[in-house]
Amino acid sequence: MTNEPKDMNAKQEKALELALAGMSDGEIARRVKVARQTVNEWRNQNEAFREALAARRQALRERHMDALNELAGEAIAAAREALRSPNENTRLKAAALVLRFSGLQGGMKGDRQADGGRAEFLRELGSAIGEVAWELGFRDPTEPDEPKQLGDGNLG
Repeated sequence: MTNEPKDMNAKQEKALELALAGMSDGEIARRVKVARQTVNEWRNQNEAFREALAARRQALRERHMDALNELAGEAIAAAREALRSPNENTRLKAAALVLRFSGLQGGMKGDRQADGGRAEFLRELGSAIGEVAWELGFRDPTEPDEPKQLGDGNLG
């Protein structure tokens, strides 16, 4: 990593790797063979350790976001394919997921915004999809025996 402090010892370097892997201070201490309090001190009081940990976390987040962005195209293509499926159940589930993840479903949770009727339209759309799902046999055994609306977040 560039611009990271150079005054870290080998145990601190190993502790950084383990912290990035999500280990607790106690587990890191056992693996690095130092006291838990030492790891806690590194995390909270050692500026070089804190800066290096923050920089590596940011780099890791960026790599993960890049990987997710690479998958987004495939996910969209899969959703598009599912929406065109000859299987009605598959199409309905795909439609519900697309609406949910597109943010359109958020407009169905009450009139939080003056949107020229958009919220009402989306509630009606969610209700219609819920009725179709009910007719196709989508049931949640924990829910009462009545059709679900997409807006309640339970479809799919």
